[in-house]
Amino acid sequence: MKGKTIAIILVILVVVAAVGYFVATKYGHHSDISIEVYSTHLTETVDFTVYIDGDQVYSYKGLQPGEGRGTTVPMKYYFSYFDKSRIIEVKAVSTGGGLGPQTDTETITVFPNERYDVKLYI
Repeated sequence: MKGKTIAIILVILVVVAAVGYFVATKYGHHSDISIEVYSTHLTETVDFTVYIDGDQVYSYKGLQPGEGRGTTVPMKYYFSYFDKSRIIEVKAVSTGGGLGPQTDTETITVFPNERYDVKLYI
């Protein structure tokens, strides 16, 4: 009987954890991050990739000299009761162009349900 009770408790805990994960994934707080990348190259086009905390979120091929491109990335963040913000790194890396590879990085503190504008120059 004791083993059966422990098994029932474990099943209930697994179900509660699964429902909690589903609710957090579907209805978690999110922040929109608008990212604009500008070319500092003078004569040649460049390709670039944007990363947030090391994960690729956007790429573009053929950015013209002096031109800018942007995108908005909806990011879901899960904040505990004790942790109401998160520090993230937004980075753009270019390849090609007359200046060779260029990198620009901005670190921002993200709060739930806010919008952030990031401008990077490569």
